[in-house]
Amino acid sequence: MSFFLGPLILVALTSVIALSHRRPELRIVGVVARTAVVLLIAETAWFGGLMTGVIRLDWLVHWLGTPKLEAPWDKLAFFGPALVVGAVYYLYEMSRPREAIR
Repeated sequence: MSFFLGPLILVALTSVIALSHRRPELRIVGVVARTAVVLLIAETAWFGGLMTGVIRLDWLVHWLGTPKLEAPWDKLAFFGPALVVGAVYYLYEMSRPREAIR
């Protein structure tokens, strides 16, 4: 059942994005949906890098002076970069002027 959750979320976000293109008053909803898609893509890339060993967190463990990542640093290390990417994208989208109604 959880296998279908990711594609279902992407379909729902795509539907919201398409609806926001047709109705200009839903601009903020479209921006949030596009930000969620970017966040999911960034999180997938980050976890892919972590799980394949391309990205290593040894420097963080050494810097913190602990033998392993403990709370709250583990959550920050795993989810922080994607949240930063999502926040930057959201600020970028909100700074753009509204598109003219066609």
